[in-house]
Amino acid sequence: MQPAFQPIEAPRSAAAYRDPRADGGERDVTLTPGEVTIGRRLRGVRMKIRVPTQAYRGIVLELQALSSGRLCYTITLRHADGDLDVALHETFEEPEALAMWRAWAKHLSVPLFVARPDGRLQRFAPQTHGEHRGRRAQGVATKRSRGRFQRRRRVGGEISDAVSHKGEREIICYE
Repeated sequence: MQPAFQPIEAPRSAAAYRDPRADGGERDVTLTPGEVTIGRRLRGVRMKIRVPTQAYRGIVLELQALSSGRLCYTITLRHADGDLDVALHETFEEPEALAMWRAWAKHLSVPLFVARPDGRLQRFAPQTHGEHRGRRAQGVATKRSRGRFQRRRRVGGEISDAVSHKGEREIICYE
């Protein structure tokens, strides 16, 4: 399904989009980390709506095969109401599309989605292995997770106090 508006070249934080229902065929979109402001003029009446970014589903990466055989990557800020969707970027280069997709999600603090060929959205969960999680509060988690008697546990004794049997061998079975 094709959106009602097509993106126009514009800076990252504020963009003008084609909107066939608006006077002059354009609407203004301003994106900030907290909200999306959409303004347009309809039959001489100026309208402006502010939508919090948390009301949006997330940033969607969609792949379309063109008749020429090239692949087109489209990045959209998706809302449950299709009139509030905002087309953010369109490119033929995969590395550029992935970089913009992640940058917009980070800038607006919304989740990442990939559009499936059947139209459903699949949430993208980045792999986090190797990430530093920070230092835990000293002893707080351990103290709460132990039982009453385990919290009073004494420190172990010296190794020299251990029982030692002289002249005996250790029997090891390798079967």
